[in-house]
Amino acid sequence: MYKCSLSTKQYFYFRKKGYILFEDVLKESSQKDLSKNAASILSERNIWKKYPSFKKFCLNRNLTSFACVLANTSFLRLGFDHLFTKRKDLATLFKEEKLLSDVSSIQSLSTSVLVNLSNTSFLFTMIIEYYKDKKEDEYERELIRNEVEVELNPRSALFFDPTRIRFIFDGENDKASLYLISYSQKSSRYILCEDDPYTHDIKREGAGFGDSLRDALHPLFECKTSL
Repeated sequence: MYKCSLSTKQYFYFRKKGYILFEDVLKESSQKDLSKNAASILSERNIWKKYPSFKKFCLNRNLTSFACVLANTSFLRLGFDHLFTKRKDLATLFKEEKLLSDVSSIQSLSTSVLVNLSNTSFLFTMIIEYYKDKKEDEYERELIRNEVEVELNPRSALFFDPTRIRFIFDGENDKASLYLISYSQKSSRYILCEDDPYTHDIKREGAGFGDSLRDALHPLFECKTSL
């Protein structure tokens, strides 16, 4: 990953919009290394535990610092990562335009990032909703819904707020190589989420619903948040 900096303008853009796109985040060498491992993997969650190259990337100091600054916090932990090798698998997870935070058994997701590991651009629709005061009545608020077409180019990364941004992925069976990383708050807990197809995975590792996330399974990191 290239060493990048975040400007004050970019920070406030993310806080207002709930997302920000960065081009050419990955070095070509890193892309090739990750893609080589991805070629032998089906869509799978928590691959960082099996593949050192993915662990190195999702715990990269520069990447985690970005996540901390965007979340305006000094501490975050790794909630989970997920490699998607088919477009339909994305459509399955984000069905009915649900928020990532609503389909995750990791409570208090904070900042997520979607990285394109392939050599081709990936197109999808992002839904941004917010409330705006009505001009004729300052005590009433109107729900505004914007649909934004996104082109995620090779080696680019989309940072987004998993509690605000929704996605539309069609169900096509096209190949993909998208890597999702979701960071959570320090005090996050493991909860039952019936919409999460992986909700029992952490239980198999010895955790129970309601437990605080353990550092061994969800590494905690500290970053400076000054711009």
